[in-house]
Amino acid sequence: MYELVADEVTVVSALLETQSQLAARLPFFIDDHKRMVGISKVLREVVLVTNSISKRVEGALGVATNLRAQRRFLAKHGRRSGDGF
Repeated sequence: MYELVADEVTVVSALLETQSQLAARLPFFIDDHKRMVGISKVLREVVLVTNSISKRVEGALGVATNLRAQRRFLAKHGRRSGDGF
């Protein structure tokens, strides 16, 4: 699971860099409405994808943390017959 998260963090990092580059270019096209709209649309899509992947990473890390806590609990308290596990 951590390998998957690591790969997605790399993707998020690249997308954040892309966002930065697109935002930096916006002022150069202030007089060119068509290009400004085009870049703005691309920037919006990149932001949406970045946010989606970031939320997925947060969820995966939350699941991993929960599983680790459950394993520690079971290791500490042991399995008892009839516990329903």
